[in-house]
Parts: sequence; structure tokens; C-alpha cells
Amino acid sequence: MSLTISAAQVDALIANPNSISGYSASGPIIITGSITKAQANSLNAVDATYIQATVSSDTVSNLSGIAVNNSTRTSLNKFSFVVSDSSATAAELNAVQALTSVAVDASNVTAIEASDAAAITTLYTSSVSGLGNETISVNDSTVVAATLNTIDGYSTGAITTTATTISGAASDINTALASAITHAADIAVTVTDTTVAASDINA
Repeated sequence: MSLTISAAQVDALIANPNSISGYSASGPIIITGSITKAQANSLNAVDATYIQATVSSDTVSNLSGIAVNNSTRTSLNKFSFVVSDSSATAAELNAVQALTSVAVDASNVTAIEASDAAAITTLYTSSVSGLGNETISVNDSTVVAATLNTIDGYSTGAITTTATTISGAASDINTALASAITHAADIAVTVTDTTVAASDINA
């Protein structure tokens, strides 16, 4: 049996769950209205199968610090998050999405950076919403051409990489180097093909 309360009752729930009529640790809690990041964090101490709430817009750093490790949870909380930052790392956004089963709203983010290209792939194949026109900076020292080409398709914004080495099949490398992606001035190329067409080498 679920319990529905207003945001105005959240502090009382945190202080003493049993003071709220209808409370049961064996069901979910649905909160109407917006709660703060601090309240969302404190709700981790309240036993319930999951908690559903809208959390006021906040920075990715603050949101990622919300605790969700209560052992009575049978599923992720249904927290609705809006990231207020204009820039964030892929790892930070992934960490926030890992806290909730609801798609994180990242529409305020206009620049994403990652020291690991895999984190960008994880981000864009996750439930995070509001992305598609931000700039992306890939700061691996070595980047796989096929991965970079995939990342280039995630956003209409400018894609930049500081990698000093690009590796992969010759055709993938050619695609990456011929694209609008901004590369380091001097980038080493490692071709992983066992056989390579002359046209790919000359390209």
C-alpha cells in the first residue's frame, strides 16, 4: 500500500515516520510538490520500498551526493532531478542517473567533458534526457576511432579531443580525421587492421 504525502510533511516524516498516518515500511512513499536535495538525502533514513519525489533543481555535484543505500528499498527511488549546471562531466551525470529510475533532465548542460570516452558512451546510451546539442570534449590520451565516430553522432555541438593517439581500423581513422571533430595538432595514428587497402592508407 503506497503512502502519498505533501512536501510540507517531509520533515515530519524524516523526524518520525510513524507520526505520519498510513506509513508503512513495506510500501512506497509518494511525495507531491518539490523537496530539497538535503531532504532527499535525509529520506534515505526512512524505510520504504522506494520513494517518489521531485527534487528542486541543483548542481550535479550536490545531486550526486544524495544517499540511496537504504536496505529496505526494493527498487531505485523515483527521484525527478534537473541538473542546473551549464557544464558537467559525463561521469558526474552518470552518477546522478544511477540514483534514480526516472530520466535525469540535463537540458541545462551545454558542455560535457570526459577523460574516458567510455563514460560518454555510457551517458548517451542511458536514460538521461535533454542532450543532443552540447559540446563534447574527449580527453583520453588514446582514443579509439570507432568510438570517437559514434560520439560524433551523439550531439550537433562541436566535438573536441585532446588525444595524442588515435587507433583502430584504417577506415574508421579516416572517417574520424576527415570529420568536423577537432583533434590535437600532432596526433599519432595506430592502425589495428591486419591488412589495409592502399586507398585507406593514402586517404
